[in-house]
Amino acid sequence: MPLPDFRLIRLLPLAALVLTACSVTTPKGPGKSPDSPQWRQHQQDVRNLNQYQTRGAFAYISDQQKVYARFFWQQTGQDRYRLLLTNPLGSTELELNAQPGNVQLVDNKGRVIPPMTPKR
Repeated sequence: MPLPDFRLIRLLPLAALVLTACSVTTPKGPGKSPDSPQWRQHQQDVRNLNQYQTRGAFAYISDQQKVYARFFWQQTGQDRYRLLLTNPLGSTELELNAQPGNVQLVDNKGRVIPPMTPKR
């Protein structure tokens, strides 16, 4: 029984990648036209949101510095926000809480950073 040609087997992942890249998916969402009723309803639904959260990660890379962090953004009310920045190990580096008339910034040691007033 002959053995398969291993050179061809090594090309299999590349072929799968190329075939996957050629697939086309149709968007599943509101109508394409900004004048469509579905799109207008979607815009209204987004305007009515007052509670949501999202999380993610970002990196800042320059010649002098490389910074990686995760973030957790939360809106808990009409004008109430919370932002957490954590390091790759999960420890909080910075916490920002904002609500009408009050913004609080807390560092990784639990110290509240006093607000700065802009100079004119």
